Amino acid sequence: MKKIKLLLIILVVASAFINNSVAKANNSRKLTIINKNKQIIVDAYIKSENSDKWEYAFDDIATMLMPGESTSIKVNPNQCIYNLSFRYINGSFGGFRVNTC
Repeated sequence: MKKIKLLLIILVVASAFINNSVAKANNSRKLTIINKNKQIIVDAYIKSENSDKWEYAFDDIATMLMPGESTSIKVNPNQCIYNLSFRYINGSFGGFRVNTC
């Protein structure tokens, strides 16, 4: 499980760097989440480090992220540090801190 979490962290961080270079051109930023876990992600929440409010990360409340699938989340171009929280179909949770700058 630790290897899966580490892989997901690496993929989220790598995606943030890739998306950041493209986003600078149009003053927006996206964070791509890639589910490299064998579990389905049923909920994803995001909040900036300066906020106490968690926001639902998926565009559609009915969205689930199947293994191998990815989705992008729009983030504030003026904010760098975000906390992410995932709930998997088996009831377990995962959480990550990401620098999108």
